[in-house]
Amino acid sequence: MAGLASIFMRQTKRARTEPEDGPPPVDPRTFVVWNVNSLPKRLEYNTAAIKEFLARENPDVIGLNETWLKSAVGNQGKIKTGKGSLIPSKMDQDDREKLLLQTALAPGGVFQGYRAWFSCHASTRSSGVALLVKRAVKPPQSVKYNLDTFGDASASGGAGAAVPTHHPQGRIILAEWESLSVLLTYTPNHGSRETWARRRLWDEQLSQWCARRAASASTKSLVYIGDLNCAAEDADLSHPEWFKSQFCKDSKTNQPLPAEQAGQPGCAPIERKRFFELLAAGSLVDAFRTHNPPVPNPGPPNSPAELEWISGPRFTWRGKPKAADSDHFARYERKGMRIDHCLVSKDIADRVVTVRICGQGESAGDPSFMGSDHCPMFLALAN
Repeated sequence: MAGLASIFMRQTKRARTEPEDGPPPVDPRTFVVWNVNSLPKRLEYNTAAIKEFLARENPDVIGLNETWLKSAVGNQGKIKTGKGSLIPSKMDQDDREKLLLQTALAPGGVFQGYRAWFSCHASTRSSGVALLVKRAVKPPQSVKYNLDTFGDASASGGAGAAVPTHHPQGRIILAEWESLSVLLTYTPNHGSRETWARRRLWDEQLSQWCARRAASASTKSLVYIGDLNCAAEDADLSHPEWFKSQFCKDSKTNQPLPAEQAGQPGCAPIERKRFFELLAAGSLVDAFRTHNPPVPNPGPPNSPAELEWISGPRFTWRGKPKAADSDHFARYERKGMRIDHCLVSKDIADRVVTVRICGQGESAGDPSFMGSDHCPMFLALAN
């Protein structure tokens, strides 16, 4: 992986040799996961809110999804920044992103006090994940950017192909500590026949890795965080019947989809089935649902009681206000899904102190979403 991401990994490798002040470092115990929906945009326009959030939650580990950074950046030409930007009005996109990241990781920056590792899409500014670890915490013993059951997911066959060092779409980081493994992924969404095949392959390869890990005698405890693009139960949807009635026809042929594929991406029956197969294969627990039993919608539709319920911290993704979005996406206003997850291996399930969704409100326009259409989640383990 070359370009932007490797520059910052070299910086963090140098930083690991710096002496640390304070008590001896320990393995991480507190985690935040957040789909930022473009890290450059969040760093450009939402820095103050993010700094306040991180100061309040003080996580040992931050996992970011959809960073939208490109590993091998080329000349993208001049771009003009919007109102409220913290950087010069005109700049090459490559230089703009480097400046934003340098500022964020520098003293006084939004990620001050953290080391950072990035995995980026090989050719475009899409997907991508980042793992940030507090300097007061032990640095990981190893960091990997793919799993050994994943062939080249960009190839048509995928299964059985050579495993590249980095997932080609930058969707995986695996960090290993003495007592703990932390897996961060951004699961691919679906929306067409082609992406259904990609999602099926991803689910199969991930389940294989989780099963292999769980069966190993030397397996460490696992914390698995990320946007897994699955609302596993109706309780994870603000309007279950509405979501399940969306995307029921093939976008190209307009013919009905097979029943197992019908519904809003993330809540189709086959996606839910594979989610629970993943939990079983990896001996994993859905920590949020274990500690936060479902609260029924009090209804009736559009009543104050229902709107108050919808506004609670129950969903990690929400539609944007109609005034801020296109006609197509405006239909998601006041609707939400829990598609971001904190999973833990069963051996540490009883060490989960708290796991919560950190955003609320009727839409992603709420300040707790800090500019994204997803809000963060927080997980804490007992020592």
